[in-house]
Amino acid sequence: SAGLDLTGAPGGDMFSLDGWQMTRAVGNQGYARAAISPTGPATTGPITLIRDAALNVWRAEDAQGNILGAADRLLVLPGVTIEVEGEPANGDRLTFSPTTGRAANMRFLPEVPARLAAAVATLVAPAPGNAGSGYVAMERTTVAPPPVPRLSSLLDGAASGAGAVTLLSAGVVGYIPAGTTAVSLASLGTQAGADFALTDAEAATANTLTLVLDGTTHAFPLTPRPAGWTAAQLAAALTAGQFATASGDTFATLGLAAAGRDGALTLSRATGAIGAATLDTRTATISAPQPQGGTLQVFTREGRQIAGTPMLPADIALLFTTRNGFLPGAQYVSDYLEAPDGLGYRGLSLSSVQGAGLQSASFALHPPATWTGTAEAQANPARSVTLETPGSAPLNFVLPQGSSAFRLAGMMQDAVPGLETRAETTATLAVSADGPVSFLIEGTNGTPLSVTGDVAGGRLESLLLSLNALSGSTGVTAELAPDGSRLLLRQAQGHDIRITAFRHGAGGTATLATTDAQGLPEGPPVTLGTTPDAVRLSGRVILSQIQTFTVTTDGTRRDSAADALQGGLVTSTTSNAGANRTLTFTLDPALDATTAAPDGSTALAGPTRFGLALGGRSVTLDTSTGTASSAGVAQGLAALLRDAMPEASLTGAAVPRLPSEGASTIVRLDGQDYVLRMQNGAVTVAGPEAGRLTATFDAQNRLQLAVSGGSTDAAFITVPQTTSAAAFGLSAAQSPTTRLTGQPATPPATLTVEIGTTRHELAVTAGPNVILPAGFPGTATVGADGAITLELAATSAPARILPGAEQAGFASLGTALAVSDNALLLQSSDGSPVAPAVTTASLAGQRLRLTNLPPEDLIVVMTGSGALRLSGSVTEGPPPTLAAPVELRILDATARRVGLFDIATGHSIGTRVLDASGGTVIDGLSIAVTGNPATGDAFRLTANSDGRNDGRALDAILALRFPDLRSGKGGFARILSDLQSEIGTRASAAGQKLSAVTAVNDTIRRADAEQGAVDLDREAARLLELQQNYQAAAQVMTVAKELFDTLLNSI
Repeated sequence: SAGLDLTGAPGGDMFSLDGWQMTRAVGNQGYARAAISPTGPATTGPITLIRDAALNVWRAEDAQGNILGAADRLLVLPGVTIEVEGEPANGDRLTFSPTTGRAANMRFLPEVPARLAAAVATLVAPAPGNAGSGYVAMERTTVAPPPVPRLSSLLDGAASGAGAVTLLSAGVVGYIPAGTTAVSLASLGTQAGADFALTDAEAATANTLTLVLDGTTHAFPLTPRPAGWTAAQLAAALTAGQFATASGDTFATLGLAAAGRDGALTLSRATGAIGAATLDTRTATISAPQPQGGTLQVFTREGRQIAGTPMLPADIALLFTTRNGFLPGAQYVSDYLEAPDGLGYRGLSLSSVQGAGLQSASFALHPPATWTGTAEAQANPARSVTLETPGSAPLNFVLPQGSSAFRLAGMMQDAVPGLETRAETTATLAVSADGPVSFLIEGTNGTPLSVTGDVAGGRLESLLLSLNALSGSTGVTAELAPDGSRLLLRQAQGHDIRITAFRHGAGGTATLATTDAQGLPEGPPVTLGTTPDAVRLSGRVILSQIQTFTVTTDGTRRDSAADALQGGLVTSTTSNAGANRTLTFTLDPALDATTAAPDGSTALAGPTRFGLALGGRSVTLDTSTGTASSAGVAQGLAALLRDAMPEASLTGAAVPRLPSEGASTIVRLDGQDYVLRMQNGAVTVAGPEAGRLTATFDAQNRLQLAVSGGSTDAAFITVPQTTSAAAFGLSAAQSPTTRLTGQPATPPATLTVEIGTTRHELAVTAGPNVILPAGFPGTATVGADGAITLELAATSAPARILPGAEQAGFASLGTALAVSDNALLLQSSDGSPVAPAVTTASLAGQRLRLTNLPPEDLIVVMTGSGALRLSGSVTEGPPPTLAAPVELRILDATARRVGLFDIATGHSIGTRVLDASGGTVIDGLSIAVTGNPATGDAFRLTANSDGRNDGRALDAILALRFPDLRSGKGGFARILSDLQSEIGTRASAAGQKLSAVTAVNDTIRRADAEQGAVDLDREAARLLELQQNYQAAAQVMTVAKELFDTLLNSI
């Protein structure tokens, strides 16, 4: 079964001992015999044939009485064919029962020679350049599964956070079998809870639920509701917000959820404790919340750690035992922990997410260094860096003189398992005046390359093109700010950027400043002109890991902090020199939304919160309010940021008739284009954010545009000029008007309106009254509530109110905000970098998603203390049938130490010391080393891709005729000879015993005959005598009859 046939398919069993046994019913009236032949997978259970004489067929039924088929003589059934002959009677029954392990059933399975697996499935070959004379044989062997539960059985019903399994103690949780296609795991804390003992009958009569939260009492009347409600129905209604307090609070607004079943009603609170809970006269048992206490660790049985945090030697010694599922000789290797450089163990795809983000810290290595001419400034000095992690000894790194951030990141990555390091060099470049500019640039290239361009109108497009044309050589890319006045230079690997021989044809200068991870300037800028004309810009190092840590550089200490944008639930990308930023949110409904356990035992009240601070405003979205998708997070945060912001609207000019069917035009809102199109006599809106903008024509045929939610950058709706605008009353000649309405003003106040590049200062005095400056191209009105509305002619020029006008009622975050699917699009109003502060918090602190798993069993361990709760799912698949390509390396020929490595990735699978015979087992692979291999020699096991000219598997079968003294296998010829001798001896002894028993039987029969013998002559004489007596008696009877008749006649 380990070989390949001529088609390249894996082999299978050559013989089968499975068959069927036929039994006739005792009451059968006819006679029939049958032959059964398997045609497919084994059929479980007996098959009964019942003769139906009326239809002249045999009816086949399974054990449950289900009809499988019917025919007169030949029945073709699932998995078998039955042929019957004879003269059966109506109702006769034949029962076929499956049997196994009987020699009488032996049959040869391959039907054609091509199905004989004569070729071996794998090939073993020495690597080119081996120095020794060794030989290696490798083949799969049977290894017992780990003596721990399958993880899939433990997680049955625990796919959501509400159904999470609570572990009694830390330790091995279970194992993931080889062949599994996907695994999702999460470590969770517990929420505050209130548990009622409540039957369904009692739930039907419940009237009032009272809760004490943060010292405030909340009473929920539970009526009216349909009669006969169960505890589960009551819980579902509470969670859905069907019942509310007198002040209008629902379970969702209070961050609560409920679950119920017959016998129990459970309440959970997303944040904070539950002080008390009563249901009529019943008092609940209160449980306190606990944060996540467990950390998931994933290992191979050979000791390679795939996910989690680095383990201490003492913990490994206690963990690596055969009782815990690890193989004898397993050795701890953490080189592949948390998929360094994005490459998981043996190609594993690993997504490791922390609810609050990874612990992160960053630091710049060197300030910019400047010089003039060809003699470069002194090399960057040496740096001393110390990394401290709780529970581990400090690690010291010395960065040599002249080294870059790239080198330090590599040093730390190699030395600290599970630490993610990233180096990046970023800097802004601005030029003071128009004119030709040239300089030399050096990144990863050894020879400086020339950059030239013309600055025109303050814009740097030509320099952008010149820099990016060289990025393949330098590794330096450039981005242009929206206003064109600033470039952002980026060396993504953290190499130093050198700019030398700067020249400006009009005598201008260049200003450069290194930036932080957000793209904001960091440290003092440097100016290049005639003196100095060169600069060296060094990068920064960003460190991230699951555990907290401290990094100290030359005496400056930095403590790590959770960063939601590093390994968290939010990802961030930037463009246009940081002026545009996209925040993409991840929400798993099973872990982040309000859910209930399938059995109604527990509830999870929206356990995840997303926080966003932008332009001085901070908002928090709690998923307990009903958010159940990633898109819902983006929409919810946008709604919170837009709340109480200025509201934009637009009115078009009256048109004589509505636009024709299919006519369209464009308006601009939040920096995004929205398309207005006539369909079926109405205006439809298509744009990046559905529902953001609505459009209708009023009774005067004027287009009315209304915006849902405020404008975060206090911007007006603008109308790009198109040829189709006039049909909608939006051309400049038709004078459409755009408006912006703020919140009630608190005078005195001022506000600045920017239209294109022109700014107008407006004053707000008591009343409030608005004083317009001369030349202001619009009007201002004040509503009854004191809110100001500004009205301008709608044009293609962007118009907005600058930040700082909060007293006038026009708050602005300085950033336009739009929603696209599960992302927030942030666009700076003035082209400066957008730097939002993002935070997340979740009950599910650690989340692992594993796909493309290695062909090995994996051991899952939970470490830590406190709340140890686990949820997730395991998608198991068939075990692998073909061995993955591996390489056995002789690590130390003298010490007989060898290692098994994955060929595709070079990852170490296992390490062993050979036994006295040169054998060992690594990862289920039996290995035998003979000869004299040298240290460094390697032998590769690969799949046999073409077995047409290979008969080694058949040779191996034939070789089993003779014993292999080393392995103990084979010797079938001797076994057959011994079997024949033993059977012959037993047959001879049985024959002799039969002869003796026959002789004894004959003697006994003779003795018995002598006792019961009969004399035939004597018996014949007696018979003759009796015959004569009978005849005499008959004559007497005849005479008597005649006399009797005579007497009767005479009377």
